Amino acid sequence: MYDLAVRPEYVAPLREEIREILAAHGGEMSTHALQQMLKLDSFMKESLRLSPPLTTTFHRVVGRRGLSLPHGPKVPPGATIELPSRAIMRDPAHYEGDASEFDGFRHYRRRTRPGAGATDHARHQFVASHEQSLFFGYGRHACPGRFFAAQEMKMLLARLILEFDFKNADGSKERYPNIEIGPLIAPDEHKNLLFKRVKA
Repeated sequence: MYDLAVRPEYVAPLREEIREILAAHGGEMSTHALQQMLKLDSFMKESLRLSPPLTTTFHRVVGRRGLSLPHGPKVPPGATIELPSRAIMRDPAHYEGDASEFDGFRHYRRRTRPGAGATDHARHQFVASHEQSLFFGYGRHACPGRFFAAQEMKMLLARLILEFDFKNADGSKERYPNIEIGPLIAPDEHKNLLFKRVKA
């Protein structure tokens, strides 16, 4: 919501996509309808990419035998290891254009470009779990509830986009800064948005 509030240029195309898909599904936000909201999915993924809940993931403590890595180094028992997931998600090697800039339809374009196949479609969706998208885990440890969570978020966000226009309560045009405490990142819950119901 904080990303959308300062990027009103995304509201009309998202609202149009949601309306068209709901019309094609008899007004029902079914699983199939939600899966077809590719622009909304892309916007959510970009928001997660630049404002993740953690700077690192895969926090593990090495067991009593230690750990020998394939390329030589050994990690001693009791050491804590983790992956720099936020840095990976901002790595310019993985993204076209400026990886540090918000581009709400970045992932939509990757999924719908000419020649895009099933792999492109899967890797660039909100729930994707792979070596460049680690926030839901990876491999057999990937979060099984991410599909349900994504549907819940999409339903709520779609309804808000359809029914309201919104902006920062203080009139600022920049996204409210996140609060960071150690590896934790969270929106500032004390920053408000103003909502205005859209005329039908």
